[in-house]
Amino acid sequence: MLIGIEGSGKTTSAAKLARFYIKRNLRVGLIETDTYRPGAYHQLKQLAEKN
Repeated sequence: MLIGIEGSGKTTSAAKLARFYIKRNLRVGLIETDTYRPGAYHQLKQLAEKN
């Protein structure tokens, strides 16, 4: 779980952490629960697809 103030890079950090664990052959699930920023889902999806 990543917690922080708005604009602190939580979504990007989540994608980077996922890539870290994927490289170590682990399965990763990313869940977006931001109720204030609807675009967070699309941002996380786009970053996850890059990985």
